[in-house]
Amino acid sequence: PTSLRDATAALDGSKMLRAAFGDAVIDHYARAARWEQEAFDTAVDRDVLDALGALAGMLPECPGPTTGLVSGGAWAQQKARLDE
Repeated sequence: PTSLRDATAALDGSKMLRAAFGDAVIDHYARAARWEQEAFDTAVDRDVLDALGALAGMLPECPGPTTGLVSGGAWAQQKARLDE
């Protein structure tokens, strides 16, 4: 596998590993890998949103959180979701 997502899918779907270690162990490690991927995705999403917000604030001609490429609704909803 070339990514954590691919490795998690391979682990979760492996009949050999499930037979060797049992479903509980594989389920535990697969869930831990999914949690790690979710944490990474959230951190990257937050960094991207923070950079877009900073860029919009620094450059008046740049489309900001309420207009243009970074639509207000989608930007605000994603930011609110990450802030929960």
